[in-house]
Amino acid sequence: MRRNIVFIMVLFLMIVTITPVSAESLDSGKVSLQAAIELAKQNSSQAKQAEWSVSLASYNANIAHNALIDALYSRVYTVESLTSIRKTADSSKSAYERAQESLAGQIETIGYTMGSLYLSTTLLEKQVELSREAVALNEKALEIEKIKQSLGMSTQLSIAGKEMALLNSKKELQSCINQVSFNKRTINSLIGRDIDAPLVLTESIIVDKGEPKPWTEVVKLALAKNVDLKHKEIAINDRISDRKDTDGASNTFEIADINLQSAQLALEDAIVTLRKDVKDIYDKLNIDRVALQEKNMSYQVSYRDFLHAKTKHNLGLISDMELKNASILFLTKEVELKSAKNAYFLSKTAYELVEQGIILN
Repeated sequence: MRRNIVFIMVLFLMIVTITPVSAESLDSGKVSLQAAIELAKQNSSQAKQAEWSVSLASYNANIAHNALIDALYSRVYTVESLTSIRKTADSSKSAYERAQESLAGQIETIGYTMGSLYLSTTLLEKQVELSREAVALNEKALEIEKIKQSLGMSTQLSIAGKEMALLNSKKELQSCINQVSFNKRTINSLIGRDIDAPLVLTESIIVDKGEPKPWTEVVKLALAKNVDLKHKEIAINDRISDRKDTDGASNTFEIADINLQSAQLALEDAIVTLRKDVKDIYDKLNIDRVALQEKNMSYQVSYRDFLHAKTKHNLGLISDMELKNASILFLTKEVELKSAKNAYFLSKTAYELVEQGIILN
């Protein structure tokens, strides 16, 4: 069955509603997701070509249809000539439908590409913020470890481990900064701006929706909205049409049938892969949620013990060393809790994006 372009646009608008582009906001470098998609459409040579093809196919289909009507009304025709005119009209109509599909596919791909890029960049900007905090936490953890060593409670090997963790967190921060820069340059290129011009993403795409849906429900949403799966479904429909158009020729039919089976296998493989990706994201979310709960409990216990130690120290019941130990443990648990919160935020965000058919690896 051929897709109707209006239906495809409705599917596309499930992610974002197109609004007029504000020149003022564009000049200032502030670009919303809606504006970015609209500008990418306007700047896409493929979309322009597809629009031209639709116009040409519509013109040809109208001419062929009018020729068929004229032939029928004039009654001056042979069976052979009428059959030829009817085939031309049917062929022109099919060409128009294929042109519509091509345009719809271009628009949908532009929307998905820009939407994925915009969402992932928004997430990366948040990750830059979290990575800066991770660097600060690792610096604090290294400081704590050095204090413990001065008290004879740690080794040089432990300090080396903390130094390595700090170095890795700095590398992660720089990697995120570089990726944000690359993504923004890509967005600028797609929307027709100077790739080095400053770009501010104006919308807060990521929102906390509370507890996520069960993973089986989210899998259904991902299957329904994932653009790659839609394209593979379209390919199957096209192969079915190709097989019908073989006019019964055995060798042509066999080739068309093989192509159909190949398209069906590609869809099945994509579904299996998507389900696995969603399950992996779901498992990561559960692991990070449990880790956050455990770190929070440990933090609460260490905080309570620290307060008790302070009280005992004030009463002269414990030594300075014992208070120092309680303080170090509390600070360590605080660092671990903040790290767990950051990890949970990232995995929860990745899970919520799956509901829009977007898989961020």
